[in-house]
Amino acid sequence: MNYELARFNMVEQQIRTWNVLDTPVLQALSHLPRERFVPMAYQSLAYTDTDIPIGHGESLLAARIDARLAQDLQLKATDRALAAGARRARAK
Repeated sequence: MNYELARFNMVEQQIRTWNVLDTPVLQALSHLPRERFVPMAYQSLAYTDTDIPIGHGESLLAARIDARLAQDLQLKATDRALAAGARRARAK
């Protein structure tokens, strides 16, 4: 799988269309290898518009959600953020 192309398409087709236009946020997501943060079985889904299970009932949020949060919080490179609880994966 071409992760660089998938990352580019995610930014252009998912992030920007959600009105996330903050340059630092777009640059960060253009370089962040999301596939490294999910189990190997889900790496091909790292750039899809969906939450991805990461184990123990937790999930990695869709990138558009993280992007909107980062933009709305107006985070700076010197800021630190703590995710105090991640969204639970939905039971099927």
